Amino acid sequence: LNSNKIITEETKKVIEKAVSEGVYIVPATGRTIKGLPEYLAKSPDIRYGIFSNGAVVMDIKEEKVLYTDYLDIQLTNKLIEVAMKYDVMCDVYIDGMGYCEKRCLTYLDYYNVKPYLKQLVLSTRIPQDDLVGFLKERKEPVEKINIFFHDLEEREVAMQEVKELGICRAVSSLFNNIELNTLTCSKGNSMLHLASYLD
Repeated sequence: LNSNKIITEETKKVIEKAVSEGVYIVPATGRTIKGLPEYLAKSPDIRYGIFSNGAVVMDIKEEKVLYTDYLDIQLTNKLIEVAMKYDVMCDVYIDGMGYCEKRCLTYLDYYNVKPYLKQLVLSTRIPQDDLVGFLKERKEPVEKINIFFHDLEEREVAMQEVKELGICRAVSSLFNNIELNTLTCSKGNSMLHLASYLD
């Protein structure tokens, strides 16, 4: 994707050329499958994808999950508890969808969500009145926790706190966020699982 998170025509040509030469093109992203750009989601040449930083490997065409590395609900609740000490917007990804508190979606500017990401956030989040209550009710494992910060200094403090806990992997793809997965979760690890599956 370019700086505006758009696939250029040149990149499309390169993808098509690689596919014509027998190369598997596998999108590997921090997004859920619902956030995959339309060109990739609908391409007849792209079958497999790695989502939520490696928490999910999917056969896109058959909508079949091939591998998962999820946060269990106890760990998720602990990490949400830590996050909620700060001024944040928390998202949790479950079954390819993002869930967040309804109030946060009206404050995307406040949480430093850039214009090019707003539509993606709004189209891939299901608002909840109470995220903590929602998680307690669902009791399901979580692909990833994404946290947007208002105060970027708080983000640095929170990143340090989470890393010191040593109970999850904490990374960042944006200047204003932290993404939390299991300690073993990575795009590379999931790529190895997919390679094994494809022999």
